[in-house]
Amino acid sequence: MAIKAKDEHVCKLVHNENGRMTIRRIKQMMVQSAQGKVFWLRGTDLPDSITLCTGEVYHGEPLAQILLRPKNAIGIPVVFQSGRWPSYRDVFHFLLGLTTGVSLCLWLVHQMYNQLN
Repeated sequence: MAIKAKDEHVCKLVHNENGRMTIRRIKQMMVQSAQGKVFWLRGTDLPDSITLCTGEVYHGEPLAQILLRPKNAIGIPVVFQSGRWPSYRDVFHFLLGLTTGVSLCLWLVHQMYNQLN
């Protein structure tokens, strides 16, 4: 559960890097699940705090480690606005690739025909 500060809910972010500590308030965050789904966390859906510890790599240990409980996270799925598909750019690249591929095949067949004769 998020921390209530005045009239809003926030998440306390503690960032510790090489002995220097920074504390920030996060009002909303974007989280990506292990399956690749992206969620916005806002208001009471935010965790109460997140701690980030970073520093020098030591004997194969990770540089940064963030531990969360993603199965307990509740959020609003992010819906990305996609434009027209296929776009004119996509069609152009497809036709350009197709023309190049066919031209290359025809050139190779012509070269092989010339070698035989």
